[in-house]
Amino acid sequence: MGTTKEEIQRRLDEKLRKGVTPNEVLAVLNQLKVDHSDYLNRPVLDPDLVAKLDQANAGLPTYLNTRWIEAIMRDVKRSFPVSESIQVIFLFDEHDKLVKYELRSILTGP
Repeated sequence: MGTTKEEIQRRLDEKLRKGVTPNEVLAVLNQLKVDHSDYLNRPVLDPDLVAKLDQANAGLPTYLNTRWIEAIMRDVKRSFPVSESIQVIFLFDEHDKLVKYELRSILTGP
């Protein structure tokens, strides 16, 4: 897998398209040797509660009302004392078809 967010995006774009199933996404992630969750289906909650949770999570979505898979490529870049990982969230519709995926940089360090 690539080492930048753009390279990872390009590689996933080559392998996946809208409408694929969770099993197809999991197969690609396994082929690329990427750590990932299982396919998750969170129950629909009160929209006001979801908004409060999103706000408490510094504006980052909580994905409580969706079907999704989370993947992470750890330590794709290191620059002492910080390392960068790339998180990918794959979002599915009510028919278990891929709608989109989102990439996020996660920086860790002191």
